[in-house]
Amino acid sequence: MVQVCSKKFQHPFFVKTTTRTFALFAATFEERRMWMAGFDYLIKSTTIVQEIIEQNAKDAKNGVKK
Repeated sequence: MVQVCSKKFQHPFFVKTTTRTFALFAATFEERRMWMAGFDYLIKSTTIVQEIIEQNAKDAKNGVKK
């Protein structure tokens, strides 16, 4: 993959999904770290929400009331 960045945005990072890889660029290293932390939080929180939904579905199927 060829990285094309401008003079202002020289700090690349990549977001890979099941179907595509996105090359993103930040203006500073700190901004890059901020974006990466945001994506990390989003992924972890989404995983936790999915686990809760799955557990609730199992509980409902087994007749467990909360």
